[in-house]
Formats: sequence, C-alpha cells, structure tokens
Amino acid sequence: MKSDVVKLHVEDLTVSFRTGQGMVRAVRGVNFDLHEGETLAIVGESGSGKSVSSRAIMGILAGNAVTDDGKIIYEGQDLTKVDEENFHEIRGSKIGMIFQDPMSSLNPIMKIGKQITEGMLLNGNRLLNKKKAMIHDQRLDHNELKRQLANTTEQYYNAIGKGAVKKAKKSSTRVYERAIETNRLHCDNDISNLHTLLKNSAVADQIETFKEEISKLKHESKNANESVKQSLKLTIQSKQAALSQYKKTVGAEEKKVYALKVAERKELLKKEDIDAKKVMFDTIEAAKAKVKNANKPQLKAEYKQEVSIITPKIKAAKKVYIEAKANANAVVNGEWETEKNRVNALIEEAKKRRDLAIQKILVEKNAYINARAKELSTHEIKWIAESQRISTLKKSIDKKDKVSLSKLAADKHNLAEAKSAFADKWNAEKDRINKLLKVAKAESSLEIFKLKEALRRFAHVTKLEARERAIQIMTEVGIKEPEKRINQYPFQFSGGMRQRIVIAIALTANPDVLICDEPTTALDVTIQAQILELINKLKSERNLSVIFITHDLGVVANMADRIAVMYAGKIVEIGSCDDIFYNPRHPYTWALLGSMPDLDSKNRLTAIPGTPPNMLFPPKGDAFAERNKYAMKIDFEQAPPMFKISDTHYAATWLLHPDAPKVDMPEVVKTRIVRMLDRTKAWTDK
Repeated sequence: MKSDVVKLHVEDLTVSFRTGQGMVRAVRGVNFDLHEGETLAIVGESGSGKSVSSRAIMGILAGNAVTDDGKIIYEGQDLTKVDEENFHEIRGSKIGMIFQDPMSSLNPIMKIGKQITEGMLLNGNRLLNKKKAMIHDQRLDHNELKRQLANTTEQYYNAIGKGAVKKAKKSSTRVYERAIETNRLHCDNDISNLHTLLKNSAVADQIETFKEEISKLKHESKNANESVKQSLKLTIQSKQAALSQYKKTVGAEEKKVYALKVAERKELLKKEDIDAKKVMFDTIEAAKAKVKNANKPQLKAEYKQEVSIITPKIKAAKKVYIEAKANANAVVNGEWETEKNRVNALIEEAKKRRDLAIQKILVEKNAYINARAKELSTHEIKWIAESQRISTLKKSIDKKDKVSLSKLAADKHNLAEAKSAFADKWNAEKDRINKLLKVAKAESSLEIFKLKEALRRFAHVTKLEARERAIQIMTEVGIKEPEKRINQYPFQFSGGMRQRIVIAIALTANPDVLICDEPTTALDVTIQAQILELINKLKSERNLSVIFITHDLGVVANMADRIAVMYAGKIVEIGSCDDIFYNPRHPYTWALLGSMPDLDSKNRLTAIPGTPPNMLFPPKGDAFAERNKYAMKIDFEQAPPMFKISDTHYAATWLLHPDAPKVDMPEVVKTRIVRMLDRTKAWTDK
C-alpha cells in the first residue's frame, strides 16, 4: 500500500551520451517521487529515456554517459554524487533491478544456483558490512566537506585564471558546433524538399509526358513500313524539339526559382553560422572580461575565508570519522571474539560429551568382549567333546544302519546350530555396540558442524546458507522442485522460468526499491500475466517500492498506482492510474491509448505518425509537435511547462493553457474510455 513516505526523489535529471556525431540528449529534466509501497509505471516508446533513467538510479550508465544535471535522492544521499565504493553498498542490496531480457541477463554456461548465490557470497561479509554501516554517516559527512572544498577551490581558480575561459571555450564551442550541425541539417532538408517539389511539379509531369510520347512513337516505328516509318521519324523529331524548347523556357524558369531558393537558404545558413559564431565569441569574451575585471585580492580573501571555515570542519569530521572507524572495529571485533569464544566453548563441551559417551560405550564393549570370551571358553569344552564323540561314533557305526546314521547327523546338526546361535547372539551385541558408537560420533560431529557453521554465518554468508536462501527464494518466485533445478543451466528453463530466476536474483539481497525494466518483453501473454501477478505478490509481501518500465500501457493497467508517460527524454504526463486511463490530457497519451489493442475494438488501431526526434538535436519546442495533429505555432517555438490538472495529475501540453483553443480528445480514445469504464463497473458489480 502506498504511503506518504518518499523512498526515492528524482529532480531535474538530465543525462547525455557522447557519440562521434555529438551529444545525444537521452534524458532531459525528469522529475518524479517514488513513495513507499507504491508502483510507479514509466511508459513510452523505445528511445524515450525510460531505461536510461532507471540505469542512472542504479548507477550503471554506459561509459560514454554524462549526468549533466539533477539529483537522485535516496535515504538522504544524492546518488549522482556517490562514488562507486559507496554505491556498491546501495546497488542490489537496497535498490534491485530486474532486466528486460533473461536470455542475455543470465550466464548460459553457469548453473542457476551459482548465479543466484554469487551476489550473496560476494557481498556477504557481515562483519565488514556492520563496520561500514556504523561509520556510514561519518564517512558521508567527511566526503561531503571534502567535495565542498574541492568545488570552492575550482570556482576560485576559474574566477581568477584561465580555467573559466577554457570552460567557456569548451562549452560555447560545443554549443556552436551543435547549432551549425542543426542549421546544416535544416538547410539540407529544405533543399531536398525543394528538389522533391521540383520533381513532383506540373513542369516535371509535362516533361515526363513528352518522354513517354517519344518512347511510344519510337516503339511504333520499329514495326512500321518505310513510308510510315519516315512519317513517325518526323513526328519524333518534332516532339523532341518541342521537349527541348519546353525545357529551355518553362523548365528553366522552374529551375531558376529552385536555384534562387537554394541560394537564399544557403545565405540564411551562412548568416546563422555567423550568428552562432558571434554567440560563441561573445561567451568567450565575456569569460575573459570576467576574469580580467575580477577583483583578485577580494576573491582570494573570500576564498581563504571559505577555506578557513571548511578546513577545520574537514579536520573535525576526519577525526570523528577515524574515531568512529576505530570504535566500529573495536565493537565488531569484540563481538566477533565474544561469539568465537562462546562457540568454541560450546564445541569443547560437545567434544567432552562425545568423549564421555564414547568412553561409556567402550566400557560396554570391553564388558562384551570379556563376557563373550568367558562364555566361549565354557562352550568350547562341550563342543570339542561332542565333536570327538560324533567322530568316534561315525567310525564305529555300520553304514547300513540308517537309524544310527540319521541320529548321528542330527547330533552333528545340533552342534552346528549351537555354534551358530552363539555367534549370532554375540554378533548382534557387537553390531549394537558399534552402532551406538557410530551414532554417538555422528551426532557429535553434526552438533560441532552446526556450531562451526553458526560461527561462520556470524562472520559471513556461507555457501550452505546461500544455497538454502536460493532454494527458499526459488520457491517464493514459483519454481517447482528448487532442490533439483538449482543445479540446472539456463537453457533447461523456459522463458517465463528464466524471468523468474532473474527476479529471484534481484530479491536475494532484500532490496526495498525494485526497478523492473520491461520484465515481460519477449514473453507470451499468459506468461506475462503470471510474471505481473508474481511481481504484485512480492511487492505486497515485502512492502517493496516498484518502478515498472514498459512501452505497453495495457501491461500496467492492473498493477500501477501512478503512471508517468515519457517522450523524447521528458515526462509529458503523470498521474494516478485512473487519471491516465480515464482522463488523459496530453496528445501523446491519447496516441498511446489509441494504439493499444483491446478485446472489444473492431476498428483498425491508430498508428502514431512519424518517428521520434533525433536527440542529437533536441527540438526547441514540444518534442511531440512534429507528430501531433493538434500542434499550435507555440509548440514549435517553446517547450510547454507542466500544467496542474489536479493534485495528482499533471501534463506538459500547451493545450492546457487558458488561452489555448479547446481541443477534445479523439473519438477513438473517448470510445475506449467508455468501454473501460463499463467493463470496470461490470466487474465491480459482479
């Protein structure tokens, strides 16, 4: 259940990627909050910046990525400024992620069990983790003060030296190059459009007509007799002359207009180049002037004053940090020694109990040996005498005396039975004593192993513990026979089961924020429903806060608390599930709803015309304007702000401006909303 507690706050997040063609502006000023126990769905076409935003939160952006601006606040920390050492303590353990393609997320040549337990074992040093947790705040305070000093120093040297000029040159040159490239692309596009216009003009059609007629006449002349052929030849020459004359007059006039327009566009491009260069030089000169006119003594005095304030704080924070570290080491090491001594004492007691039990059994065994030897000595005299008697009788009895021979055989059998009964009796006793000895040793070994395992688990996650935890989580995510399947490879699982494994890996560290990056991609509808149901179940049981990324509005209809619609790196509409599905206000949201299939729709789905903009050159105004049939002039000139529709609902479209003309949502979207409301009402009544 959603609460008012904000687990994650994203403010003005801006991310770009360096490429050979320039900077690609993937995310541009994204803002949202994720509340505890909430599912926030981020919806949009491929390339809208959904996954880049989530990877920025996880700190796993590509090497060519640059976080230009913004904050990602989690537990009081700005994740955009956290170093990798500290981020390692957050990623996975506090913020987990389910990736969209289980085929590429899992190692095909590593058993599933090892992939699930790997993270637990690598990050399972409990003593070290406890020490880090104890000094976490002190380390953050110390690092923050050092960052402040570094920023102050950088600002000072930029103000008095060439640092500011170099920075201005770099940034203004980048802006200039981007402007020039944009202008050239626009120029090329305009020239291409003019050329297309010329090709498709009435003049071009007339020229094509002349050519077709000449071609037809030439074909006829091939099969004609001499007199007709001569006549056709004259006609062809006449047509060719007419075509040549037409090109010289009317066609030349059209080309002249085309050439004038091209020259005009190139002249405009030249002017734009000059203007952009002037802006660049003005920026550089302004930076130089600022450095030149800077009151260096005053700046130095201010810098020294700030340093004199921050430096003692850094020293004090460092002292506190070192003391906290020493205290944490002392406390944790003390706890470890106490636990180790306690367990070792229990192990010694267990060994003593084992030795006493074994000693008692050995005493019983010695008694058994003596009793057996005593009884055997008594019986052996009788058995020897009986054996001698039988041997003597056997020699004296006539072989034809069947009765005597039969009686002698019975006596011999009875003697063998007596010996066997004696052996069975004492062998059974021997087995009983050996079994007691074996059980005593096994029970003691098991007890000692459990004590040692408990001691190891006090220090770190053991392989046995990780395996037990993996089996438990595999059961939790709905994988049957986990004890057997933990030893299998990814190729032995179906697509849906592989996705369950990826979910299990994300859950091993018990995160409280879970990012699901299109987890149902490439799965059939039935499996999609199972995965969505599983995520909802886990969210409820673990009180997770979920960011669910998808390009399909239908996928999140039954699981999202709020929906953010993204386009070209920006959130264009955000609201509750009811707001987005029953009262959409942005044309892009209308387009998404219109293109979403349902069971009742019999009409052709509405396609969104055009393609998303090239983010090497982000549009000046509303990024959706080129594809938006409701776009106004201002949409191409200025990006719209977020307009408030209700306390939960906001949209960035000029259509919500008080002075904008009233535009109703498309009829297909209205019809769909009515159907959705009717279906919801019927389900509620039922």
